Amino acid sequence: MIDNKDSVRSFVAVVPDDGLKEALVAEQEQLARKVRGVTWVRRDNLHLTLQFLGEVERARISELSAKLSSVSESVPPFRVTTAGLGTFPAEATRTRVVWAGVIEGASDLGELADRIGRCARESRIPVDDRPYSAHLTLGRVRRRLDLESARALAFSIERSAGRRLGSSDVERICLMASVLKPSGSVYRILESFPLTGPREG
Repeated sequence: MIDNKDSVRSFVAVVPDDGLKEALVAEQEQLARKVRGVTWVRRDNLHLTLQFLGEVERARISELSAKLSSVSESVPPFRVTTAGLGTFPAEATRTRVVWAGVIEGASDLGELADRIGRCARESRIPVDDRPYSAHLTLGRVRRRLDLESARALAFSIERSAGRRLGSSDVERICLMASVLKPSGSVYRILESFPLTGPREG
């Protein structure tokens, strides 16, 4: 549950199942052998962000929770499949984020993100207006990659095109807290909302 701090650095996300997490960790391990200078996301922190909320007052969090519960009750479970690798920005030598793409369930994630964004704005929580891009962050680059690592990463991305990495059923959305510690960010589930909407057919 929510602690007694005045505000919570938070976001709404889908937490993949263990099978997909293991597949993504295996991908990280392969990349780490060839690409230096990337801080890889820990297994327990792997997630699909739907909306980043930033620092939010507790009262706003409680209000948003009620709205998220309403959304989850109208959305049926669905499946996501990850495939291919990419970076933000796309140029390997300027990479800041390494990610896995989503080829199945991307539109469902996008619709969820839009609805959650509307709920956040109704609760007076500002969110990013840019179009939603379904991806799962695998690692972050703190400093510019050396040329050898940049080339290895670009080659890995090229070879990964269309290659499926793993799948996960999406059965709930989670309101998460991000706590910054000396060892890095730790993510904690504040509240979980099962998707219980009627299935088509």
